[in-house]
Amino acid sequence: MLLLVAIAALGTPALAQSLSGKYGGDECLYELDFRGTGVVYITTLAMSEVRGQYKVDGDKVSVTAPGSPSVVFTRKGNALQTPFMGETMVCTKLAAAGAARPQAAPTAADRAAIAYIRAAIDSHWVQGREGWTTQRQDSDPIYRQFQELTFTIKPQQLSHAQRLNGADYRGTVTFKETPARAYSTSPQGWSDWEDGDPGTLGIERRNGEWRMWGVVGVPGLLSMSTETDLFKGLKPNPARVPTGHDTLPAADPAGERAESCDEYGPAYNADNVCYDTKPIPWGPTSILVPANAPLTPRPATLLLKVSADGRTLEARVYVPSNVTTFNDAALDRARSLRWDPAQKNGEPVEAWLQWRFQPTRQAASR
Repeated sequence: MLLLVAIAALGTPALAQSLSGKYGGDECLYELDFRGTGVVYITTLAMSEVRGQYKVDGDKVSVTAPGSPSVVFTRKGNALQTPFMGETMVCTKLAAAGAARPQAAPTAADRAAIAYIRAAIDSHWVQGREGWTTQRQDSDPIYRQFQELTFTIKPQQLSHAQRLNGADYRGTVTFKETPARAYSTSPQGWSDWEDGDPGTLGIERRNGEWRMWGVVGVPGLLSMSTETDLFKGLKPNPARVPTGHDTLPAADPAGERAESCDEYGPAYNADNVCYDTKPIPWGPTSILVPANAPLTPRPATLLLKVSADGRTLEARVYVPSNVTTFNDAALDRARSLRWDPAQKNGEPVEAWLQWRFQPTRQAASR
């Protein structure tokens, strides 16, 4: 990782030829620990530490470590600042090198963020005796499991621009590293436990809506994705999750269709065993978004169960939108829909299906 830190001279043009102490804080995405002449340790959001070297040349300090492009900081007093993703990241010199920073009591916004993350986990993961499991759809491995899903939140100070955009809370969510494994069908069974990391997330409340995104990389290569793998799966039926090195329960031939068609899973409707033609909604499935909405939500994909007489029996969020109220609106629309039911051998049958609900922005009034 290559980290080039440019420090603007304040006062006298001559600067010390070394730095010491830690730079970090709530507005910094990582921590720089300058340990004497020429050595710096960089701790990432995921708490991994890399050793680098730095060199002072006038008002510039170049810091070098394997595998990363340069980053440029400007020193203002006891802080290092740098542009980052259209904003300013500020790393403040901590009171004492190696000293633990006092932990402030959680605010109401912190507690709301924690509740939102826990609800997201509960919507996609089920806790069993061996860990937390999510069910991946139409793919092998079927299940993904972490032994723990333990996280901490570090609030970030909002910039003026973020507040103008309607944000009133931002934070970094760091999950504890934990053993992980996966369940496959070929060969069938659980893999060995391996070192796992659920990852690091960004969280924000903007105009009353919560959203999360994945954070990947290390200083200088840090990037953000719009979604996180943590919440792409379905919450599985606990009774169906294999334990230990067990395999999935095998259905006898007489009950095979009933088991595979009653519950949605990776093998659902394989070889058209459940239906030949899927349900078709009678009405539109787009959701109107107000013309003055600050952003257009991403679509939401729902998992729906449709009866043989064309009613929606169950509706669940399968791939969520980034706006929770859009998910709620899609669920309301889905539950009120009537359908041409699925057909099997020319007869209407009950069926599961995924259906995508698209946002449509209302025209602005003149």
